[in-house]
Amino acid sequence: MHSITLYLPGEVIEPRVPAGILATYVGALKERATIEFSAHSHAGVSGVIVVMIKPGQESRSWLVTGTPVQTEIRDSIEQAFEAVVAPNVSGGPVVFGLVFSAWGGGEPPPGMPMPIPESWNVLSGPEGRLMDDAFFNEVGMLPG
Repeated sequence: MHSITLYLPGEVIEPRVPAGILATYVGALKERATIEFSAHSHAGVSGVIVVMIKPGQESRSWLVTGTPVQTEIRDSIEQAFEAVVAPNVSGGPVVFGLVFSAWGGGEPPPGMPMPIPESWNVLSGPEGRLMDDAFFNEVGMLPG
């Protein structure tokens, strides 16, 4: 993992989850990513694993890459991230991305360092949309 990208402003995230608790969770996700990337073989990719934590310790994740990743590998990585127990957040979702290069790296996805998963396009439309609590509440209801 190269870095973390916040999809909401820090001043929105800070009251929702203590920094130390979020850092511990991110550390667990990084460990899980290392395990998952080591367990699979694939052509080099770069991208972001977008993670959304919702109140009630629920989480969702999306793998966003510049070059396609085999569906079974993408699903395995997303499910592994969602299996990590998320911290409790209050007042709304916490959304961030873990920027990575795997298997030698590759073309980054459009919109770096904050690309959005393709499935979100149905909500953002061609002109885009403000990524706020209302948007992320709708994202949380998307299938898959």
